[in-house]
Amino acid sequence: MTVAEVVQLHDTSLQDIPAMMRKVADQIEAGEHGEVEAAFLVIPESGRYPHVFAWGNIEGRNDPVIIFELAKAWLLTNLVDNA
Repeated sequence: MTVAEVVQLHDTSLQDIPAMMRKVADQIEAGEHGEVEAAFLVIPESGRYPHVFAWGNIEGRNDPVIIFELAKAWLLTNLVDNA
């Protein structure tokens, strides 16, 4: 059973955050990621706790938080490996 899948967006510049968010929204609407029940967005802020947004079926469930933590761990691992 797959718990989480990380999707890399190769054709969108990491510097163009709004374009990347639009691309993901278009993919979700097109059903490219299956049925999406929850989504998280973290916006880091220098010297402050990051802004965290969550949408979807969040209330009373722990699994979206676990999925978010897995994605965060993957991202940090890959940032360190590619530094």
